Amino acid sequence: MKFAIPLKIPEFSPRERLFAMGSGMAICLVCLDLFVLGPWWRHMRHVEQEIGRLERAISTEQQLLSRKESVLADIVAYQDHLRLAGPKETEIANLLREIESLGDESGVTLGEVKPLATEDGGAYQVRSFEVQCEGTLPELVRFLYILQTSTTLYQIDQGGIEAKDQSSARLKGTFRLTSLAVQAPESLLPEAETAQPQAQALEQELSPEESGGSNE
Repeated sequence: MKFAIPLKIPEFSPRERLFAMGSGMAICLVCLDLFVLGPWWRHMRHVEQEIGRLERAISTEQQLLSRKESVLADIVAYQDHLRLAGPKETEIANLLREIESLGDESGVTLGEVKPLATEDGGAYQVRSFEVQCEGTLPELVRFLYILQTSTTLYQIDQGGIEAKDQSSARLKGTFRLTSLAVQAPESLLPEAETAQPQAQALEQELSPEESGGSNE
């Protein structure tokens, strides 16, 4: 046999009921702030910060894009004069061929073209040559002009001109030329296999008398 125990709910006065309702609402607001409003507010602040960062990045990108045309124009204007420093033997061989070609173009007769010590500046390298040539005064002036206006932009550091003889209009000139190259990353340097044949050709060009003597 079961007996039911009656549950008596105490009766609250209007003031107590009002206090209970206020306490319940306060607890609900605290829970709402703790579990809903707080995380939402922190998320919104994070979103605002991210939006601000993206806006600054977009502003920077727009400034760079606005300068793109001028930068590209500068690159096009100077890219032919930018020379990357590669293997020493390859560079010297190429520069010697270029000097010989410019000498033929100006009409001078080239004598000895001797490579000098290379100046290594870390981020750049300076190749130097001593050039002996012979020609009339207009030919020598033209030779110096096309050297300094070529894509390699040779710089004439020292030079001297003297008469070959009193009965001739031809002059002898000796000049010291330098050419600057920017140090290239290893990934841009030519392969060793490509540089080796050019180095051998350079040795033959620089010592023709020695090779002729050995043949005899």
